[in-house]
Amino acid sequence: MLDILKTAAGQSLFPLLAWIFPSGLAVLAVWFVTVPMLDAAGYPIPAAVSGLTGAAAISWLTGISIALGAVLNVMSTPLYRLLEGYSWPKWLRQRAVNWQKRKYRALRATVDAGIAGQDWETGLAWERLARYPSDIDQIAPTGFANALRSFETYGVSRYNLDSQIMWTELWSVVPDQTRTEYEGAKVFVDLFVATFYLSLAFSLASLIIVFIDCQHRLLDTIAVVAPLAIAVYCYRMANVASTSWSATVQAMVNIGRKPLADSLGLALPATLAAEREMWEAVVGYVFYGPVDGAEFRDRIDRFRARPAHPRAGPDHTPAN
Repeated sequence: MLDILKTAAGQSLFPLLAWIFPSGLAVLAVWFVTVPMLDAAGYPIPAAVSGLTGAAAISWLTGISIALGAVLNVMSTPLYRLLEGYSWPKWLRQRAVNWQKRKYRALRATVDAGIAGQDWETGLAWERLARYPSDIDQIAPTGFANALRSFETYGVSRYNLDSQIMWTELWSVVPDQTRTEYEGAKVFVDLFVATFYLSLAFSLASLIIVFIDCQHRLLDTIAVVAPLAIAVYCYRMANVASTSWSATVQAMVNIGRKPLADSLGLALPATLAAEREMWEAVVGYVFYGPVDGAEFRDRIDRFRARPAHPRAGPDHTPAN
């Protein structure tokens, strides 16, 4: 399915689909709901808008949808950070982190105690717990942030391989199928994030119109409440959809370690303890550089692969 969508949309446009599609729905909602609300409230609708029909209306709506989707895609980083709580005021972040830690401890207690005779409920608790980082000190302000932190810290917690720092290198060595699965999983999360913000904006705009108009028609009430409910639903679904995204990142770390080590000229150690030491040295050297990371540079030499012996010719001498 993902291959079909990528073929239909094109390689470059595929990541934008998650932002363009909800933008198109939002533009249609404004056209069929907000414009009639303004008209009913007595606000003059520009003739350039009210006079659009047929192909002209479709062209304008399509163009606005694509432009809005492109703008949202460009703004995806600050939009994500706001939803994750990283751009909140410090005092609010701290209160939110404390709340998330209490939820984490409650889930951990449920998993540790188990639910007598209800293994499936214990499994659900494990599923919710998996959307938190394994280190409680990595707990973030919101559930969405923790769902992302759970796989952003996966490589570090298992192998001391920081996938955030080594992302481009990992991306270049994993199979194409894994990259395709990653892109598809991320698209679904982007879709819910975009719909969350657009629904919230639509609800706020409708509320302002209702407040200024001072009338409470059924359509006005629905225009405020329905998108607000959709925003709440999309936030929850973004958390759920992050599970598939998490699985693809875990796969990239798990299967990408060996080819990544080979591409860096390193030999993957036989023990996990030694491997963790190797990745700690590699990540430290890459992150801190040759000056601040000098201690890591010396440790890396222990794990460098031995150069292959030159290929011998028919007379058992090295070939030219």
